[in-house]
Amino acid sequence: DNSAVRDLLAMDPSKRQEFRSPIPDRSLAMNEQMRAFFETDEFIDIFAAICGDDGTCPVMAPEGELLSFDGTHLTPEGAGYVGQALAAQITTESLTADVPADQ
Repeated sequence: DNSAVRDLLAMDPSKRQEFRSPIPDRSLAMNEQMRAFFETDEFIDIFAAICGDDGTCPVMAPEGELLSFDGTHLTPEGAGYVGQALAAQITTESLTADVPADQ
């Protein structure tokens, strides 16, 4: 809700970093379905990349910017944060695994 976002943004930036949001059960279930469908080297777990082992995800980027206004759609700063986290999960080895040696 918008009032919760306003309250969060009005807080001291150092306090904002403490807020985390639980991963919805539906999202976890979809993530597990995709993990089962794809080969291990073809699947990047977004929750492993940006969330902790406690089933929660950050609400704010490390710089103090809001990741999402509605819990679903990323802000521009959120997209940058998530993109960097996902890129860190991709290794050079995984990018070249299916490329023939003569190419």
